[in-house]
Amino acid sequence: LISVAALLGSAIVDAAADPAGPPDLKLSVQVDRTTVNVGEQLALTITVEGTIQQVELKPVEFPNAFRVIAQSRSTHLSMESGQVKRSISLVYALMALEPGHFTLGPFEAQRRGQSLLSDPLEITVNKPTLPPTLSPSERFML
Repeated sequence: LISVAALLGSAIVDAAADPAGPPDLKLSVQVDRTTVNVGEQLALTITVEGTIQQVELKPVEFPNAFRVIAQSRSTHLSMESGQVKRSISLVYALMALEPGHFTLGPFEAQRRGQSLLSDPLEITVNKPTLPPTLSPSERFML
């Protein structure tokens, strides 16, 4: 398990309602788009909100059709109605390597043996678009 504290077109998926899951914790997953072409990037954000002390994220694995080209983390603190709210976001920049329909997730956060599980996200990767072809007379114009 990876400690979230240590790691310190849009689709959004919140954690599935689990009566046994921590009530003061929310897990959400978002991508900036659900359809890309081969060679293009998409951003996946995993956010844990609430009482985030001792929260663990299961290791994040992606299908072989994607390569992680960058990742970052951010922490957000706010005060609402006299209560401190905290969230940690992990952002992955993924490059699509092959066409097809793929599933990202589900993603899981755990605290003291209780789990939150997100729904999976469906991503479509299309073949790359071909550049426009030029007529023979346009190819040699200066």
